[in-house]
Amino acid sequence: MHRRYLEELSYYEERIEELKNLLQEGGSGVTGTDHSKIYEMRKTIQVLQAEKMESTKQIQELEDKIKDINEKLSSAENDRDVLRREQEQLNVEKRQIIEECEILKLDC
Repeated sequence: MHRRYLEELSYYEERIEELKNLLQEGGSGVTGTDHSKIYEMRKTIQVLQAEKMESTKQIQELEDKIKDINEKLSSAENDRDVLRREQEQLNVEKRQIIEECEILKLDC
């Protein structure tokens, strides 16, 4: 999904440049039809710039979500490691208690 937004952003940037170049090439001798084309091009540029801004915003939101998820994952992995060490310690203690109980049974 992130790649799609980057591709869209790149497309919008290229299209905006193309339209700006077309506008600059216009020069003198502009006819009525040319004025409407220029107007449409400017409108298209504005739309593309708005879409570019929206795509940039969406990319940032996705990157923020990824960062948040990575932080949660790291925290969960740390918690898992702590719990695993605690479980190992409890298993050692359990074995020791079982051994002590067996020793006590033999003494009776």
